[in-house]
Amino acid sequence: MFPAVLILPEGEDVGLRYYGLPHGYELGSLIGAVLEAGKRESSLSPESLERLGALEQDLAIDVFVTPT
Repeated sequence: MFPAVLILPEGEDVGLRYYGLPHGYELGSLIGAVLEAGKRESSLSPESLERLGALEQDLAIDVFVTPT
């Protein structure tokens, strides 16, 4: 595909990739992803973690950011 920035907390590929030039509003998304990946604990609520733990299959979530 295109060159990407991979965010690898402690060398582990957790699936975070940033494609394109981080510019304007997109820069905030990249910085937020780096900060979130650097945390040792999730910032999700206990309820969200419980619901995610109940999933019976793997799930892929794609997030796209645009300044419009």
